[in-house]
Amino acid sequence: MWRRGATGQAAPRLWRPPRAPRHRVNPRRARRAPPRPGGALRDLQMAAAAPTPRHTLLVVREVTVFQIPPATGRGHRAADWRLDAQLFKGRLRVEAVSDDAEIRLEDGTT
Repeated sequence: MWRRGATGQAAPRLWRPPRAPRHRVNPRRARRAPPRPGGALRDLQMAAAAPTPRHTLLVVREVTVFQIPPATGRGHRAADWRLDAQLFKGRLRVEAVSDDAEIRLEDGTT
């Protein structure tokens, strides 16, 4: 509302924050989406059946896996390893699956 001062001019209006809407929604009368067939159980089953995305973090083309012999009184020594008896030779892949990381040893020929 404008007020006129002694000079007849309108007084400047101060800024006010916008008002809240006058109509309020009654939460009891608010429209709700109709329930889907199957409900929450169906949603959980679909989420469990959905494939989780995998992201490849690292690929090493050629790795060799050896069995490390038990530690002696001097600890582990690489000189004690039997390099002629390798357990696996192939490819190593590190993948991120949701919040976990998987290390996979794969056949290097495929």
